[in-house]
Amino acid sequence: MVKAPLTQKTSRDYLVRCKQEPQLKVKPKIVHRKAKIFSTLILIGLLLGCSVIRPQSKPVATKTENKKDTANLREFCEYLAKAGLVKSWKEFTEVPFVFEITDEQDTPASYSWLVIKLDGNSFMVQTDSLGMASLRFDEKMLRQNPNVMTLDPSKLLKFNFAILFPLGGATELNVVELHELTRVWAGNDLLYYPQENDILVSELQNNLPLMRNAIESVLGISAIPYGIVLCNTHKPIILSRNQANINGQRYSLWPISLLDDGPEDYYLAVIHEWTESTLNKAISFSEYRMRWVTDGISEYISLEFARSLSQAKRDSINLTSVLSKRFSSYNGFVNQLLKEGETELEFDLVGWTSVSAEHPIAEPDVVGYGLGLYFWTSLAEELGVEIIHNFLEGAKNLENPTGDDLVGLLASLTGKDIRKMLTNFDLLDIKRKIELISDELKLELE
Repeated sequence: MVKAPLTQKTSRDYLVRCKQEPQLKVKPKIVHRKAKIFSTLILIGLLLGCSVIRPQSKPVATKTENKKDTANLREFCEYLAKAGLVKSWKEFTEVPFVFEITDEQDTPASYSWLVIKLDGNSFMVQTDSLGMASLRFDEKMLRQNPNVMTLDPSKLLKFNFAILFPLGGATELNVVELHELTRVWAGNDLLYYPQENDILVSELQNNLPLMRNAIESVLGISAIPYGIVLCNTHKPIILSRNQANINGQRYSLWPISLLDDGPEDYYLAVIHEWTESTLNKAISFSEYRMRWVTDGISEYISLEFARSLSQAKRDSINLTSVLSKRFSSYNGFVNQLLKEGETELEFDLVGWTSVSAEHPIAEPDVVGYGLGLYFWTSLAEELGVEIIHNFLEGAKNLENPTGDDLVGLLASLTGKDIRKMLTNFDLLDIKRKIELISDELKLELE
């Protein structure tokens, strides 16, 4: 038996989820987001706010105290640096921080007041009708660790931003403003794009409803409202809004660079992120050890989406080529181990944690993605997709479940030794499934 390392020499995209709690300093949860094996990019975003707006009112001096909900911004940025996502907190200079004030029922608190404490002074900024305001801080201000809170102690504070960074750091960030793009509907979801991209826009308008259907068919729950933002600029990219609010409905947004990205990003990455965001909203995970659920199921749904397309369609959007490279990578990894005389791979999928300051990005693993796909594909083929429906329904009813709680839940539903299935993997069976899927989708394995 060979024991797989938890790190491999590759890099992937990451999304940062920040959860604020009363009386506590911000400690972001960094959730791995993008199933892209050879990417050299990082996505950083906080998902707990909505659209970015620029407040019309100017800050005014005030004397106030409220520690119910606070955001210590430099400490937050330093946390991300410790996680290995950026070199320094200084890279967040002039990044738009979007703040939202809501009540306990998550209803926007229109025209509420934010309090910013900086260098011994306090300032107030009023939110708009959606309860939101956007602030940017220069290096001098950010160095002083701005403290942001609500004036009304009964209200809750949320904030968000989204940045697409190349590994190794970036010196100039390209801000993409939604109001400068054309917006169209893609079924029940959104698509933002610059002019002169009609062919790709038409393809995505046709395929987003198919992605939604694939997600809901496998999960048995509604996919969250979603949108893609096509950006006619190179990475690094900052979205001034990572959510849109239309007629009272919030849409989570995913950025794509038209200059740097390709079919893997347009289709497989989008449906992976969409699925994972849906799972994170449905289940109140209490720790970092949930990737065997979120990333594993997201990879399985990406495969199911590809299966739902005709061979001609997969070929026309270059998805066959993308999948051929991905499964060739899996196949090469397995073949090398078999060549060395190994028949079983040991890898703790439950212990496969999200990136954090305690678990820096350094050399993120890719083994977990392939094994997560194998695990959920095997389970669904044997027991039917209903096992995923039942599992998620049970998980939704658990209060802040841990990775171990979810292992126990799935074991009780299947009668199987799930812990063993998530730890020990038969290499010959993995190879057999790779070959079956490759034959089915007419992939060319290298």
